[in-house]
Amino acid sequence: MSEILAAIALPLPKLDPTSVLGAMLAPALLMTGTAGLLTSANARLARVVDRLRVLLREYDHAREEQTYKAVQILRHRQRSKLILQAVSMLYASMASYVGCSLALAFNILGHERLNFLPIGFSILGVSLMLLGCIYMWREVRIAMMTFNSEIDYEIETHRRPASDSSAAPPAKKVG
Repeated sequence: MSEILAAIALPLPKLDPTSVLGAMLAPALLMTGTAGLLTSANARLARVVDRLRVLLREYDHAREEQTYKAVQILRHRQRSKLILQAVSMLYASMASYVGCSLALAFNILGHERLNFLPIGFSILGVSLMLLGCIYMWREVRIAMMTFNSEIDYEIETHRRPASDSSAAPPAKKVG
């Protein structure tokens, strides 16, 4: 039995630790980039949740502004959903990069007959990272729309009457 196992056993390839670690460096760099995106996404999510809690408290006490507050609440819910989708994609991307690193090691041990594994994990990881970035881009667009509508609302609700002599003169246009 041991003779059969010895006959079919593949000899281990001559391993150069420098080339193995060098090959595993690319996924590590992508993991670092993904970690930065995750940190940003989680910070944005925390801010959205905090703002949503404030809006919910204000909603109960703002009779005249309930429609405005309801729109703001809906936008913040949409933002939180987009961030959660982005975070899910980014965590899956991170897992793909870890899988890529392991696949690189298995590929070397398997005499480079498993080239499809690290390539597949890399493509999957980068694709998921791209999707995560797209979700974050969509969230940022909604954040800017929300911010602009808040500014417009504040200007409209706190506009001074034109007959007020203490009102500042309009700003001069440059150019």
